[in-house]
Amino acid sequence: MEDDIDIAVDKWYELFNQVINKHAPMKTKRVKTFKQAEWFNEEIKNSIQYRNMYHSKKDWINFKKWRNKTTSLIFNAKKEYYQNAITSSKNSKELWNHIKELNPKEDNIFPPKMQYENQTVYNNQDIVNTLNVHFSSVAEKLIGNNTSDMDFSMLQNFTSEKLKKTENFHLKLISIGEVCSQLKHLNINKSAGLDGIGPKFLKLSAEIISPSLTFLINKSITSNRFPQKLKLARVTAIHKGGPRDIPSNYRPISILNTISKIFERHVCTQLYEFLNNKKLLHIAQSGFRQGHSCQTALTKLIDEWLKYLDNGEIVGTVFLDFSKAFDLINHAILLEKLKFYHIGKHIIDWIKSYLSDRQQEVQYANIKSDKSKEPEFVFDPSELEFIDYKDSLRFEIVSWNIFYKVSIVFVLIVCAVVWLLWGRCNEELIKESFCNNEEVEIEELEGYVTSFFYLQEENWDDIMRNIQMVIKSYDQ
Repeated sequence: MEDDIDIAVDKWYELFNQVINKHAPMKTKRVKTFKQAEWFNEEIKNSIQYRNMYHSKKDWINFKKWRNKTTSLIFNAKKEYYQNAITSSKNSKELWNHIKELNPKEDNIFPPKMQYENQTVYNNQDIVNTLNVHFSSVAEKLIGNNTSDMDFSMLQNFTSEKLKKTENFHLKLISIGEVCSQLKHLNINKSAGLDGIGPKFLKLSAEIISPSLTFLINKSITSNRFPQKLKLARVTAIHKGGPRDIPSNYRPISILNTISKIFERHVCTQLYEFLNNKKLLHIAQSGFRQGHSCQTALTKLIDEWLKYLDNGEIVGTVFLDFSKAFDLINHAILLEKLKFYHIGKHIIDWIKSYLSDRQQEVQYANIKSDKSKEPEFVFDPSELEFIDYKDSLRFEIVSWNIFYKVSIVFVLIVCAVVWLLWGRCNEELIKESFCNNEEVEIEELEGYVTSFFYLQEENWDDIMRNIQMVIKSYDQ
């Protein structure tokens, strides 16, 4: 094996593809039949044959009779099948798959044109290139030139209480057995990345390729470099709704090379275990954590609401959705934060290498765009998703100027919730939250908050009086 990790990975791909092309070459085959729906049965099939037979004979009386019978049989068969399928679904994914079958979307319809920055393109290749440019630049446009120095003092105080000076995170090398186990547990239904190697081939050859992959992963760790070939992402554009000729109506789904996930999962598992054992992840964080989900978060919230309602108090609820939240995570800020969690420099260098110099290629309706470089602050979906801004959101939601446009709204909503739940407004919380906002228009903020709340007039007046009082005292 080569000493340079990039050369070694290229050589590994060359040898693996030689074997695959020899023993399992790609072939194009015409599929003449398709799989019938599970609700389709023999009675419906016979009814369709009679209907078609009488239609060909132009026997309209019998045709209408069998047409109506066919329609009735299909309706009842569908009804019975989906009722049983939905009631017997064991998990939410299976349930939603059945619901989507009832309301299928035509996602692969290629738009006849695409409008972007006052220009309209009609060529299919130009359309996918336009989508790629939009996905690559959307975060930069949202952020603009709004940058500032970060204050990590509160984060530093938090981590210093949890960690001793001698407690540091050290990444262990992976063993052949661990690599083999991960390969054998790959989901063969997942799509392949730009390398064209799907998880099925890797799973079938797990015991053979485990030693070589183990060498590559350990070489990557010891050299503090993530292989360049594994930084390529295949982006699928999913239409969300609205006009198909507007790029913002598409959601990018990044599909990474399967091998890169083995690298990521090894680092993720150890880093997550360290943060979790040292209680460095906030107790309220449910995303990307084992044993946590939307269900557990909702259960906790409902328990809280019921407790306050039982005590005769009022409950106000706010649901927030940050626009392009993952896209707006600044890599420099993320890497700087890791230092306070006692993450070693060599691991930070590896993560920096993983995040930098990434490329993507958009594919839509079997048409590929040109490759483009992802901006430095775009966070690519991976096993490392739990290392993001959410855990320290309680420290710097306002001072983080990347989210400046939503920070004032967030702060006022938090203040309103505090007032509704506890019957008073925490002045220190509001003072701290408004630390970087010099001017605040009460009428404008009232419009923001009332768009989220339906409040009785006397409650709203109390909230606004308290907010005005705190702002005035802060200005003084």
